[in-house]
Amino acid sequence: MALFNSDSERQRKENLKRMEDERLRFAQEMDARGFRPERMFFCSREDGSFVALALHEGKLALIDAPKFGTDGKFTLDLLDAPQCDREDVFEKGTGLNGAFGFGTKGARGFNLFIRNSDGLFVKVPVVFGRNSWMEAPYKKNPLLRTRRRRGDANVMWDFTPIDSQSLKKIESMLQDYYLAGVSAASARPAEARPEPRPEPAASTADAFYEALEAAVREEELDRYTRVNFGAIYRADNCLSVVWHSPNDCELCYTIDRERTGYRDEHLTQQQAMEKCLAHMRGKKEAAERAPEI
Repeated sequence: MALFNSDSERQRKENLKRMEDERLRFAQEMDARGFRPERMFFCSREDGSFVALALHEGKLALIDAPKFGTDGKFTLDLLDAPQCDREDVFEKGTGLNGAFGFGTKGARGFNLFIRNSDGLFVKVPVVFGRNSWMEAPYKKNPLLRTRRRRGDANVMWDFTPIDSQSLKKIESMLQDYYLAGVSAASARPAEARPEPRPEPAASTADAFYEALEAAVREEELDRYTRVNFGAIYRADNCLSVVWHSPNDCELCYTIDRERTGYRDEHLTQQQAMEKCLAHMRGKKEAAERAPEI
């Protein structure tokens, strides 16, 4: 019985209560505002939070949940003219596909990047082998329930893992209902990236993307290793940069603790750029030193 009286268990219960208190506050506020969407799509994120989409009075509702165990708030962003970009995800599994700790688990799906009211992109990951999801009608929506959930149950406990069948269903659902009529984002295409290499701006995440991509092209580093930039999260005037190399098993700095085991790393924009470029330069040097066969 001592297991259930441990400090970690008490902390877990405190975190659940704090999260449920915040969810209940948000649900009651939304009810008072008349926010009662007919249906809502939920998707987990790798940092222990989730994002949700709904339609309300002709607008796209973007709900951002706090990371479990933090003092963050649930937020609602109603978008009049939403813009969205898509990035396909495919990572081949290695070894025993992660079974028994051997190799790495593969992943397949896509990431959506929806521009919020502040001009920043919010990531919606829909990836088989990595994320979980749920769609709920209003009367069964666990986020908007105005009474406390039994046991302070985390909303994400209602989610189910994304598999190959649900991946197709989610893609059709997003295209036909939630994102119908949404225009493509204009700030992320390759042709919009500036030349020559600029200094990273302090205000926007997409400016950082553009500066980093320009630096990669300038040094021709993309010939030696390919880096997918998953997302950038703002936190305390710093940036937490998520990236991975599908072709490099050993890479780099990421907040995806469950998949890779690497620690969280909060960096300034310049620090993040230098770390990423240093990794890619190392790949280039190793390739140049390798003997030709």
